[in-house]
Amino acid sequence: MSSGASTDAKVETAAESDPPELWFLETPEKTYGPLEWRDLLRWAEEGRVAPEHRVSRDRQHWVCAESLGELQQRRFPLGALRKR
Repeated sequence: MSSGASTDAKVETAAESDPPELWFLETPEKTYGPLEWRDLLRWAEEGRVAPEHRVSRDRQHWVCAESLGELQQRRFPLGALRKR
């Protein structure tokens, strides 16, 4: 009867109940969102996010998608970064 097991369960439950981080993606054609971060990463993997597209969490402050480290380093196809 370890008290650690119930503590671990509480931590997992709290993490699972945290709201997802929501993002907006602005392309020349349209603004998409809100999107969960994992969906934005998937879109980047699929080539749907270009380095010059802009992203925001609040639709007030926008940054180029390539400025987000995880998108830039691991998600853009190499050719997308070289074509500029």
